[in-house]
Amino acid sequence: MELGYTAPDHVRRAITSLDRTEDVRFSPNNRRLAVSSFMKHTLALFDISISGSPAQIVLTNVVEFSSHYLRYPHNIEFITDSTIIVANRGSKAGESDEGSIAVFELPPSGQEKTRELKPVEVMRSRVLNSPGNVSIIGAGQNRWEMLICDNFGNKVTRHILDLNTKPIMHGEETLLRKWLSVPCGISVSEPWIAISNHAGGNVLLYQNTEALSEDADPEGILRGLLLPHGVRFASDGRFLLVADAAAPFVQIYRNDDFGWHGVRGPVKSVKVVKDSDFLRGKALADDGRQGGPKGLDVDRSANVLVTTCELQPLAFFDLGAILESLSLPDRGHSNSPPRSDKTIDLDPIRLDLNYELEKTKELIELRDRELYLSNKIAALCNSRSWQITAPMRSIGAFLRSRFHRHLTT
Repeated sequence: MELGYTAPDHVRRAITSLDRTEDVRFSPNNRRLAVSSFMKHTLALFDISISGSPAQIVLTNVVEFSSHYLRYPHNIEFITDSTIIVANRGSKAGESDEGSIAVFELPPSGQEKTRELKPVEVMRSRVLNSPGNVSIIGAGQNRWEMLICDNFGNKVTRHILDLNTKPIMHGEETLLRKWLSVPCGISVSEPWIAISNHAGGNVLLYQNTEALSEDADPEGILRGLLLPHGVRFASDGRFLLVADAAAPFVQIYRNDDFGWHGVRGPVKSVKVVKDSDFLRGKALADDGRQGGPKGLDVDRSANVLVTTCELQPLAFFDLGAILESLSLPDRGHSNSPPRSDKTIDLDPIRLDLNYELEKTKELIELRDRELYLSNKIAALCNSRSWQITAPMRSIGAFLRSRFHRHLTT
């Protein structure tokens, strides 16, 4: 169900030169599409037109935005059609400052190919280390609640974004921490918050209530994932789409009469990366695993799914047809409380959740051990004693090979 698109040559060249991408976002008016170029420290902003059914997609122009304040841009979120937030996961080589959240005002669409951006504001927080994804809740009078995934800090923080004040970011608290290991993506469909737990191999779902705290357990878990990355609610929260960076698929999940409580697997796997690109991507990845989709988004009509990864920077799919094939008769709005004639049997739900959380704990502990060992090995290889004895090890290896050859001839 992949959708083709038309674009002039300069736009197609820009797409192929994006290098490693991490995220993609439609603007609120559906006329712009932003893609983060992680290693180039730039953003590509496309002018896009979507019409008809099945959707006809036209990319008319692209501008590559650069800025001193774009530093490994991981996530983009539109606040308005002309204002964006960028989650910079870290500093550039040779710089010691930690990641930041930058707000930029975008110029009107034009014909220029490159442009330098100056930020409205660059925000840092004592509770943030490596911001990787941002979600904005609510709208009105230029004031929002902002949830930020701290990738390597293994937590989600909450702040207030107020464009009427200076500074524009207020408050800082850790909202969620327990069970999180490299939270890589976040999406909100009130009252549910979905977090892709990258190293935990699942998506965790919480209800956004006053009782939510950093020690809270999730009320829902999505399984059937290897390395979940981008995550997005669709169709008023009835469906949740997850990009699996370690597989060539976007996994689609559907809620039920009781919202997102409990444990569930995908109802459909949509192949979004060609096998050849997926295998080449894995070979290029630092960990040898991530050749699948990274970022994804759904257009405002919920008819078009867009995905991005390094070897397939932009791909579009007929989401309307995909979801229509999965839809069931309407049983009431998914985010409403359970109907009065039904109750949630919490015991089996809690048993399933506890089982999945135990598996999550094991995966996180395994990852921590791997990180510890890799850091120890790196420290040993960089030590003075290891470097001094390198010639002796080379001679020893040579003598052992000669001795082995002598024994076998």
